[in-house]
Amino acid sequence: DQKWVYIASMTHSHLYRVQLSDVLNEYIKPEDIASRIDDLGLKPMSDGISIDKDGNVIITDVEHGRLMSYDIKSKKIKTIGESKNILWADGVVSGADGALYLTDSAIPLYIGELGTPPEIKTLLKNKPYYIYKLNK
Repeated sequence: DQKWVYIASMTHSHLYRVQLSDVLNEYIKPEDIASRIDDLGLKPMSDGISIDKDGNVIITDVEHGRLMSYDIKSKKIKTIGESKNILWADGVVSGADGALYLTDSAIPLYIGELGTPPEIKTLLKNKPYYIYKLNK
């Protein structure tokens, strides 16, 4: 509906939203926008966020290889897809066909100590990287 901006920082444990009209309003000061942010509740450690065709907020769960759905009306979160084969549930998008597409970047296989970027040969060694489709 393009009324809200949803915020799900990777290492923060809560899902937030703020009205898009407030964010775009140049007359509202940033400190005033901060007071208008809604805390929607707990969420998993996530890397991707999208909205599905029904208006639910879809969040990845990087620690458990899952896709989670947050129902705005009931304010409840539930698992809608999960696989032990998913190493790092990264990005998610709702397709024109109504399906959800999840990328698995497999970060644990190639990230260096202290979070250093991987070398190309390391990335190539650990491919393929997968895209999963979840029909709703």
